[in-house]
Amino acid sequence: MCFKRISAILDLGLTKYSFGVSCIVLVSLLCWYFNSSYILEFIIEVPQALAPHDFLFNAIVIIALTFGLVFHTSLEKMGSLYLWAVGSFIGAILILLTPMKDLKLFFYYTMGVLFGLCQLSPFMYFWENSDIEKRGRIGGIITAIALIVFSLATAIGSFGLFNATIVSMTLNLMVLSTKVVLKTRSKSHQKSRGYEHETRTVVAYLIPWIVFSVVNATLARTITFSLMRFFQDSSFVMPLLQASGACLGALSSGIMADLLGRKAAVAFGLTIYGIGLAVSGIVKSSIEASLVFTLNGLSWGIFIVLFLLVIWGDLSSSKNLSRRYYLGLLTYYSSTLAGQLLTSQITQVPLAAASLMSCALVFLSNIPLLLASELLPSGFRRKAGLMLYLSFLRKRTRQTKECT
Repeated sequence: MCFKRISAILDLGLTKYSFGVSCIVLVSLLCWYFNSSYILEFIIEVPQALAPHDFLFNAIVIIALTFGLVFHTSLEKMGSLYLWAVGSFIGAILILLTPMKDLKLFFYYTMGVLFGLCQLSPFMYFWENSDIEKRGRIGGIITAIALIVFSLATAIGSFGLFNATIVSMTLNLMVLSTKVVLKTRSKSHQKSRGYEHETRTVVAYLIPWIVFSVVNATLARTITFSLMRFFQDSSFVMPLLQASGACLGALSSGIMADLLGRKAAVAFGLTIYGIGLAVSGIVKSSIEASLVFTLNGLSWGIFIVLFLLVIWGDLSSSKNLSRRYYLGLLTYYSSTLAGQLLTSQITQVPLAAASLMSCALVFLSNIPLLLASELLPSGFRRKAGLMLYLSFLRKRTRQTKECT
């Protein structure tokens, strides 16, 4: 009953079983990736030796993701996802039981291979079970849930290898539950309609995502390291501000993308991110630093929804669906690799210079959006605008009657 009321209010247009499967697999996949860094950290134990292994893990994920793109048509619909869940569950157990560090790393990298191979499946399932007019709201809710689960997973998984592997196995079991519990009710209904878009439209939306990913993985790290000094006595404040901002950004951007259009939502996200980067260069107190981290979290929530779930789906048809989502994921992982490769050089950039360069890049990335076509169907935008206008008229009529 609760889901029916929420779905009716937000007009999600999908069954609780389809939403449940999409939510569980996407939340588990996103949270597992970030939790895996804790597993590696506790395996290596020496922070100075962590970077090469982290780089290798992301490189393995990219290679496996590419193989997943090539061979996805020969795999069962969600078969690779369940293979990852089982393999990762076993790998986490073996990491706990194995005393040899090299063997632990072997199991860890194997989990990365399986993770890369399966990534496209949940995004394709999400696309097939969501209408383009409602994809933003659904993606916003799923992302907000993922951020809440991620916060809980971080609070548990950051306290040792045992805790981190337990979190990993729990996420794997969540995915497997969709196979056992919802097997007969969660079949794809091919609700989504695909549209063919010109290459220039794809490029116009790709550029802001590249800029955000590169800045976030490089210059933004200098800003984060510099501002962390304001929270040395209360280390929990920074992630709390970012998580709160990200949840708000995810929910608001999902609604905005469906009502005002994708271009407006992306431009809003870039503006928020640019303001946060600009302010970071003149931070003098913990209050100003708090504002920067809140804006950073807000923009993170916006871009997770728009670029991981919504826009690549909007730009896809059934013929190129896997390639579009692959493009979005590859951009993020490649930027992460670049940031890891240039860590020593990045940390030497002064805060003011990092703030100025990153802010300029982010605001310049708005320019391609001016040339891009809107992805949300125009008929739906007119309908949404008319509904908002009628709602405004009803409110004014009610106020007038009360005054008289």
